Amino acid sequence: VNRVGLHPMAISILGRMMRDRQMQESTKIDVISESVLNELERDGVLMMEEAEEVGKKWVKNWLKELKLENHFELLVEVGGFDTKESMLELTKDDLKDLNEETTKSKKIKLKDRKTLLKSVLAERKEDTERRHKCVYACIQMSVKQLNDEMEDWFVRMAVFPKDAIVPMGCLQELWETKNPKFVNKCISK
Repeated sequence: VNRVGLHPMAISILGRMMRDRQMQESTKIDVISESVLNELERDGVLMMEEAEEVGKKWVKNWLKELKLENHFELLVEVGGFDTKESMLELTKDDLKDLNEETTKSKKIKLKDRKTLLKSVLAERKEDTERRHKCVYACIQMSVKQLNDEMEDWFVRMAVFPKDAIVPMGCLQELWETKNPKFVNKCISK
């Protein structure tokens, strides 16, 4: 789940895809999930490597890359910014509050605060882009599994605007069917 960026749509697509593959191939889910992750890895869209650091270790290494490791204790132990997720929520006000809570010798200087905030913004942007790529790759993998007829129905849905709520009747008309069970089956794919 972490490796696909905790994105609900990516998780849902991959879960459904792995379940379908398991039903078709009668293969253990571990083998199927590894196969799916390999496909995503080949496309370079996984959010993190399996062995990538998390928690305090990630924060420590990230601060070291920024040459700000001397602020680790203040940020992590005092401020509670002990994960990548919490660090990416860091704001100018958080830094101001932390500086007010510490001694003069441990305060984060303006130059370092600017570097930290600029790096947080860059990391957020990179995370967002990778999440989008991951979701796109998951959708692409899912579409590849459709048979030709279902792929055609999927493509036909491009006439609807992004995030539109599409009534069942519209899909029945678009797919030239009057059978709502058939439409539900197609939607679940």
